[in-house]
Amino acid sequence: MKDPILGTLVMRAPMAHHTLHCVQFAHDRNHSVLVASVAGPQTAVKSFAAALNENVKLTINCEDFEIIDSDGEPWAARKAVDFSRVGGGQGRYKCHMHRLGYNQVHCLAVVKDPWLMPCVTEESLWQKLRSPLYTTPLLREWTPWLMQNLIADGLLVKLPAFQCNPGMLTVDDAGLDALVTRGVGTGALNIPDRKESA
Repeated sequence: MKDPILGTLVMRAPMAHHTLHCVQFAHDRNHSVLVASVAGPQTAVKSFAAALNENVKLTINCEDFEIIDSDGEPWAARKAVDFSRVGGGQGRYKCHMHRLGYNQVHCLAVVKDPWLMPCVTEESLWQKLRSPLYTTPLLREWTPWLMQNLIADGLLVKLPAFQCNPGMLTVDDAGLDALVTRGVGTGALNIPDRKESA
């Protein structure tokens, strides 16, 4: 695995203006921040985490890295593009902090959204589909087909991101039922015979 690129994230909030190193970043089509992995002086990082979770005006600009768009095309993050925190009140982000030494702190901030998948893999999709959000009976070996078809149907959308692979799962329980029914009906998904599994 190659070394991560360090980008730059500049935050502006009332009474706070800080520049941080950025290791991972993801946003939605409204330019709302969904994932941010940043590091810097303890005061600056704590200020960033607080601004994400308070009802304050927060503007974020990124530079020195490329964001891979949802269609796979890269574009350079520029100072001129403003990102903001997700609306809807206070406490919208879960922030994990770790001390790095020399008064430096790392923070991983992820928006609290049950449909967000911070990393899209077959295993993470399997875990999400087995969560209390869904009641559809599933088999683990169906996961590759389900992932392929959820993406093709626009029900699992990869998000614009830097050095991470997040996605938003938008299928509801009825939609997952319909997808599984379609897969079983076409023979793409097999249900083992009870005699064979005995």
